[in-house]
Amino acid sequence: MIGIIFDTHGLVCPQVMTALTAAELIVHAGDIGTPDVRGNYDQDLWAKQIPPTTVVEHQSYV
Repeated sequence: MIGIIFDTHGLVCPQVMTALTAAELIVHAGDIGTPDVRGNYDQDLWAKQIPPTTVVEHQSYV
């Protein structure tokens, strides 16, 4: 299972973490609110160094 999360804006509720426990891979699609992940609201100077998109390959062993 791949978990996708986005628009956390600096807050990840415990219920979200519980729901993603079984995920082999978690992809944060942006708007995390810190330099770790870039989204459309992540426009500060640190964000200019991160590409707007990235390709991720994942092979599941299920």
